[in-house]
Amino acid sequence: MDWHFLFLFVWLTGAAGILGIRSVQYQILKKKAVGSSVPCRDAGIKSMIRSICAEQSVKGKISVRLSREIKTPMLFGYYRPVIILPHRKYHEDEAEMILRHEIQHFKNRDLCYKFLIMFVCDLYWFNPILRFMKKAAYQDIECICDEKVVRELDLKGKKIYASTILETATRGKSEVVFGTHFSRGKRSVEVRIRNIFTRKNKWGYVFFAVLALAVIGGTCLWNVRENESSQTQDGSLAAGAADGEAEDQETGDQETPVFDVDSVEELELLRGFHLEDYYITNRTAGGNRFYIDSGSVLWGYGSNDYGQLGNGQRDELGVFYSEPIRIASDVVSVDMSMNGYFCIYLTSDGKLYGMGADIDHILGEDSDPEGSPEVMIGQETFPAVTSPVLIEENVAYARTGGKCIVYLKNDGSVWWQGRYEDISYSGIVVEQREEGLQTEESWRMRAVSPQKLLDNCIYVTTGGENGAAISVNGELYTWGWNIMGQCGTPVSDDAFVREPVKVLDNVQMVWSGRMCFNSPEQEIPEIWHYNILYRFTVFARLKDGTFMAAGEGAGDKEIRNLIGGGDLSSEVIYRYSDTFVPIQIE
Repeated sequence: MDWHFLFLFVWLTGAAGILGIRSVQYQILKKKAVGSSVPCRDAGIKSMIRSICAEQSVKGKISVRLSREIKTPMLFGYYRPVIILPHRKYHEDEAEMILRHEIQHFKNRDLCYKFLIMFVCDLYWFNPILRFMKKAAYQDIECICDEKVVRELDLKGKKIYASTILETATRGKSEVVFGTHFSRGKRSVEVRIRNIFTRKNKWGYVFFAVLALAVIGGTCLWNVRENESSQTQDGSLAAGAADGEAEDQETGDQETPVFDVDSVEELELLRGFHLEDYYITNRTAGGNRFYIDSGSVLWGYGSNDYGQLGNGQRDELGVFYSEPIRIASDVVSVDMSMNGYFCIYLTSDGKLYGMGADIDHILGEDSDPEGSPEVMIGQETFPAVTSPVLIEENVAYARTGGKCIVYLKNDGSVWWQGRYEDISYSGIVVEQREEGLQTEESWRMRAVSPQKLLDNCIYVTTGGENGAAISVNGELYTWGWNIMGQCGTPVSDDAFVREPVKVLDNVQMVWSGRMCFNSPEQEIPEIWHYNILYRFTVFARLKDGTFMAAGEGAGDKEIRNLIGGGDLSSEVIYRYSDTFVPIQIE
């Protein structure tokens, strides 16, 4: 073995070892930053992203996620870059500056430059000078990004930008190898802030030196064997699904039910439970949209035929408010009846307010002053509450159904008011009702005053026909309409489960009807799509990540129903499961 071969062996072994370490570092960072994050559901931040991208002519979709594992904002990912923000409250100016900075990194393709610099330095690991060049180049990348961001800002804007750098610098100082970050280190921050206010254009020379070195290094030829086992996550999942299908064919097992959802990504949940992660900041239903901006202000627009916009009046059907109306400030969560009858919202001090059709006094006992307008829903008339009224205090979380509300108080108790109704869905039920074989009590579950259902709970939700709650021990309780076993209990002569019943353990999250938190629609759609709405199905996610469902489409039990009447009547068979079974989502 001559010394040339020995030198080459040591060089490539060292380079391979360092690149292997980098691969491990990447996986660790990916798990820490992305694996522990959840999609950002703040409508204000999403709107800000779209506005900045349009302003800077940025093509491609940039998603935003929140993580409790990182200390400073960062851009991560080479194939599909994502902005990851520390999970905390942001002022509007602060959020705008952070997003402008990370979007500029995306536009500059700085992740690729950092990767190239890192690769060259690791390849020539024996040259200590490259380490200093890499540090300087990383500094230049941040300064160039800062310069482009502040180019159109006035002095006040530059001060806000610099203050944001200082603020984030106090939260995290470690270098991010595979991503860009908003700030790091005392010296780095000092140089960047000086650069912001002096606008010196001396950056970038190191880039050419490093890139030239990369070209020179490219003259050294070596063979890299492809690792055929490395695939994208989507590919791995597809292969796993194919294997699962093959196994089903071999064993003859029944195929797992598949349900459509708005976004699989949104249903990724943090390991720890934090109720504020599930606040609703964008809700679109009926002919309305309500959203909370980054300043915690609630806005609404659309129809106002039930007084649901809370602007002090009720308008005739057909009147449409295209400009958002400011409704309230200091709001943390909002929800709306799926039919647009009423809206509720929760403020940071735990007060629950509502406006719109006051069905069964769900908006409070004092919400029906003399002379208030009225609205008709079906064959019934209700007061129209045209300005927000206080429903309850000490509330931690609240959701609406079609004609009901359910809320979780700070002491962990669950309260419900309103109604679930066995409406004209069932031709048999309607037929029996017309013949006088059913009383009102048998086809309606109703409460005209707040009813306490449970204690010691951490989460609650409701759809149009069913409610559900999760206890502190991870137990799932359900109640409401059960004609297709959607409560997870056997169908009985009574169409309703009128008292909460425990149906599952080790539950992380639950949905009734539609598997989403925020509405994905950023505008009121002209045509609604119902392929992701399952009125008669309750979904749950276990702590091990398994998705479960009970109700329509989840099993092979049958219910036969008559549709139409006379010569046009026909029988329809619905399949369901009255226990929770594993499902797939896509």
